[in-house]
Amino acid sequence: MRDLSTLTKEEIEEFFNVLNVGQIAIKKFRYIKSRKTFEVSTITEWTGTDDDGKEEVIKQEDLWEFTLDSFDTEYPLEPGYDWLYREFLLAKGFRKNRFKCV
Repeated sequence: MRDLSTLTKEEIEEFFNVLNVGQIAIKKFRYIKSRKTFEVSTITEWTGTDDDGKEEVIKQEDLWEFTLDSFDTEYPLEPGYDWLYREFLLAKGFRKNRFKCV
């Protein structure tokens, strides 16, 4: 199994792309060894319309934390994203597949 410290920025970007919650750009990406946690600062961008029907771009800064057990961010996501993160960890070799025949 891989150590969380080997997680790459490209892998996190791949996870963000699957979430489909807007355009997420990584601003800062760092591993905190004492907490065994990745902190990722992002800017999420959505396109919407204002009250006059004009298109506008909304940008929001967020902080994400990734561990081997879960991830967390400053805004609520659907509960299904927890399963998606577990699937991501399994696919990338961070968790053991207990159903795989050896």
